[in-house]
Amino acid sequence: MQLSEILEKVSKKLGPDFEFRPWQKEAVLAICKAYTENPEGAVILDAPTGTGKSIVATLSSLVLTEIGLSGYILASDISLQEQYESDIERFGLPWGSVKGVDNYTCNMNGEKFSLGECRVRNLSYEKAANLDCYSTCGYFQSREEAIASKVSLLNYSYWLVQRNYVEKKMTEEGKKPPFQKRNFVFFDEAHKVDEIVQSHFTPRVEKDLHQRLSELRAFLRREGFEQPKTQINEVKIVENEIFREKRKEKLMYLLRDLERIMFEYVRIAKAVKNAAEKEFEMDVSMPSAWRRSLKLFDWAKDLHCKLEDYNDIIKKTSYQHLIKNPQETEISFQCLDERHLLLNYFHGKAPFRVFMSATFGNPAKYSQIAAINGVRVIRMSNGFNYEKSPIYSISKYRLSYKEREQNLPKVIKILDQILDKKHQNERGIVHAGSYAFVKAILEQSENRDRFISYGNSKEKKDALQIFYESENGILIGPSLLEGLDLSDDKSRFQVFFKVPFPSLGDPLTSEKLNASREWYDWKTTIGILQGIGRSVRSKEDWAVTYLLDGCFEDLLGRKDYFPPEFMDRVKRIG
Repeated sequence: MQLSEILEKVSKKLGPDFEFRPWQKEAVLAICKAYTENPEGAVILDAPTGTGKSIVATLSSLVLTEIGLSGYILASDISLQEQYESDIERFGLPWGSVKGVDNYTCNMNGEKFSLGECRVRNLSYEKAANLDCYSTCGYFQSREEAIASKVSLLNYSYWLVQRNYVEKKMTEEGKKPPFQKRNFVFFDEAHKVDEIVQSHFTPRVEKDLHQRLSELRAFLRREGFEQPKTQINEVKIVENEIFREKRKEKLMYLLRDLERIMFEYVRIAKAVKNAAEKEFEMDVSMPSAWRRSLKLFDWAKDLHCKLEDYNDIIKKTSYQHLIKNPQETEISFQCLDERHLLLNYFHGKAPFRVFMSATFGNPAKYSQIAAINGVRVIRMSNGFNYEKSPIYSISKYRLSYKEREQNLPKVIKILDQILDKKHQNERGIVHAGSYAFVKAILEQSENRDRFISYGNSKEKKDALQIFYESENGILIGPSLLEGLDLSDDKSRFQVFFKVPFPSLGDPLTSEKLNASREWYDWKTTIGILQGIGRSVRSKEDWAVTYLLDGCFEDLLGRKDYFPPEFMDRVKRIG
């Protein structure tokens, strides 16, 4: 059968009421044709909001499985994964979905799965399968279904663990990995892949590390187990030096020392877990001290794995790529050479890859940043009418660091003029750029009574509810670029008060900027495109956008960073 015939056949599985949106059929056929021409290739699906890229991924997967293939669909977060799960259930597709383990609750003790009875007691999957609770365990049943499915829905982190750490461990033990390499992978929200992979391979050293290890030593001594060789005072010295040291070469050796220390506990943990399995059967209560210690041993194992991977990455690249990122209660370590991470731990784990997003900006620049070679680009059109959704760039005043103090009151005055003359009776949002700008706007704006602000993620949820219930409220904050669906009258205007440059307070961002201004500008472009998409969600929807920071002109001058439909909407005002 031809691909078009197969598509017509499988599309009927989505039900009698299913209809293709414009460009969906063409996109599915182009993706499947790309596979037949190069099963080791890559596709970028540039799919603006409203094109239905999840349906494209679903139908493409159905066509590819119809010709005998298998694959994965990866979601970037829990909400996106649940959207796919809803589609799978609605269409009655025989596909499994498994989330991160702590999205499931243990039936035996009511704890999150990582603290469930079988995990605490260190039971292997084979032994856990013999338990009475196995057949009703949400995690195990989801995992089993996903392993058996021709198409499995996972999140990025779970897939990375399975395709790297688990496969390596199982192969060394002569066992078959549960989630093997399949023919194709669809990566949704793929503009985030560099951040996701970076975060996955980031070890975090917490300030109470020596205290946790001291607690484990006390438990081992009390229960008569072998003691780790490295004394706690030596651990404390290494920990303190890691927090104080700035020289990259020295930090590299300190992290190797810490890896060695953590392995001492990992090695002993096996004996402790074997003892726990023998002494405490499923119907025997395990003392709290044992539960706490086994939890700490799992933490030690996770940290050791992260350090082992990270140290290997730095060894293979250069200690110059080591990035130390201090936070309030911990220090995280990142790698400047993301190409190495992507090529070795990401691209190599999937033969045919489809990268999907509504906000790639320039696909050529994205493929360069994401280390994708020989990529085929497929652009979809959402058919939106943007005549009522212009983007006004007002370039009179710049809010760069040097000009901010002088120009801030003037830009706030422009904001007030826009609100008073154009949007008195409408709801909208202001992308403020930072909490400092939020504070200044709330203090100086004549419309301060209309603004609905927040200080953290919990307050943001409450602020959203107040905003939805208001008549002409204005939601203002620094973190409104992603994850909001403000369709129709929920938002008829949006204001970018400041260019959403990535924060240079982040050491990785700062060093990446030094290495590539192009990367920094591309990342800023993605933030703008994400923010622009909050308020126009369908063909009939509309919203007016205002860019108030004169620094926007620097980016708009680089037209190749933005898609054509964006630039066609821009109207410049001096």
